[in-house]
Amino acid sequence: MYSYNHESFTVSNKVYGVVYIIPFLILLFAFSVALAKNHSQTSSSGQLAFLSNPINLIVLGSAYMMATWLFFINVQVFIASIKRNWFYVASLLFALSTAVVSGYPVKVVINFIHFIGMMLVAAAAVHYVSNNIRSFFYILSWCFFVIIIVSILSSVFLPSIATYHQLHGEWMGLTSNPNNLGDIAYLAIWVSLFGLYFIPGKLIKMLNFITIFGSCICLYKSDCITSSICAFFVLVTGPTSMSLEKNTAIKIFLKIFFLFLFFILFLLLIYTFSPEKFGIDQAFNIVGRDASLSGRTYLWARGFQAFSMKPVWGWGYDSNQTILSKSIIH
Repeated sequence: MYSYNHESFTVSNKVYGVVYIIPFLILLFAFSVALAKNHSQTSSSGQLAFLSNPINLIVLGSAYMMATWLFFINVQVFIASIKRNWFYVASLLFALSTAVVSGYPVKVVINFIHFIGMMLVAAAAVHYVSNNIRSFFYILSWCFFVIIIVSILSSVFLPSIATYHQLHGEWMGLTSNPNNLGDIAYLAIWVSLFGLYFIPGKLIKMLNFITIFGSCICLYKSDCITSSICAFFVLVTGPTSMSLEKNTAIKIFLKIFFLFLFFILFLLLIYTFSPEKFGIDQAFNIVGRDASLSGRTYLWARGFQAFSMKPVWGWGYDSNQTILSKSIIH
């Protein structure tokens, strides 16, 4: 077995802690591939996938079990990582305590176990990254390259199972819905940008360029606006911050100032020739949405109403089952 040495950028036959990243890669696969396609949206979006699909239970469970095994063979490393994230642990314990107010306490416990497993997987990955960060992104570059290419090919050649027919045929690739594909594409762009700047080698750079280009196609065809905005922000700020890294403080200030000034002048130019575009409805129409953010503002209002009724304990961390059963949010 071989690993990628981040110090000398050469391949060696010594695998340093590669087992610690395997649970993370299993989760990446699980969230990138819908092991059971379901085009309907009758189930709550908060439902955990493994509750309705035994295959997901096996896949995610294997990642959790492996992370748990790694925890017991290297307890000190995990404890140190978990201590640095004590607030997250405290929030998990608080979520578990909401079982006393939930109408579905078993679901609260299941969610708690799920996030404990996620925490152990993350702690194992952090241990690997802290010792070999470039190797981590080298592996992720290849993973996202495969995921994006397969997503494009499946959407083009297998539209019956890889596009979302309930709307306008948006791409969803191997995932369960277009938003998931958008999330994967956004993460792929972030990982690939890191690879372009910090991992040498013509092959890996070409691979990252292809991944970024393919991810942009996936974002466009999935019509995922939120992920597209985040990806645009990363594509603009990532190279900009890298270019500023070796500048003096005054040069960094001047470049940021003139970039901000250019942005303001650009907005003034648009306002001068097309003032109607600065209306709320027109602004949202530009990105193909309405002022309700595709119904989100209605849900936010109902959510705030539910929060005001129980501001301390809430309704229980049970995938929204209690609050939906009481018809607080429709």
